[in-house]
Amino acid sequence: MAALLPPGLSDELREVLANHGVVWHFGTTVQRVDHQTEAGGALKVHLANGEVLVADVVLSAIGLRADLSLAQAAGLVCERGIVVDAHLQTSAANVYALGDGAQYANGRTLPYVMPIIHAGKALAATLAGQPTPVQFPLMPVAIKTPALPLVVAPAAPGTAGQWAQSEPGVWLFTDTDHAVKGFALSGPQTTRRAELAKQVV
Repeated sequence: MAALLPPGLSDELREVLANHGVVWHFGTTVQRVDHQTEAGGALKVHLANGEVLVADVVLSAIGLRADLSLAQAAGLVCERGIVVDAHLQTSAANVYALGDGAQYANGRTLPYVMPIIHAGKALAATLAGQPTPVQFPLMPVAIKTPALPLVVAPAAPGTAGQWAQSEPGVWLFTDTDHAVKGFALSGPQTTRRAELAKQVV
């Protein structure tokens, strides 16, 4: 979520989870996981910094990355995803892409349901003979962390500006002209999603 949340809100989430017993190990990576038969099936987690942790379960959640091997083998232009234009056409004529594997104009990958729905409608119209560029509305993302519910509507990638907390639980991303381009809400403030969406220009 580092790419979505303002740094201050990321810190707040980290602290709330720490208060619920989460122990963080930053600045290192997992090198390997060994199964210890002599310790009742526990797992030994070896970190790059030399620490060894004992665990019952290891869950790896490192983000989404599209499998681009088929598209690359077919000669399609790929970066973080299969590069498409505003009409969802790839670098090959009559070949289109959308969803988790697509990289939309402005370099965004959008691995969520709502972007797929909007892209699908636009592509259906295009394939039916009415060329229709995909246009994504503001699509706030609800992050379902019971300890600290979050809603975030990030600014488009490359938007110059900064995050600032306007009140407890409310963060606004404003551009260099002080126009609101995104927002993030935490805790009880998540109920203000529709209200904040109206402020984004």
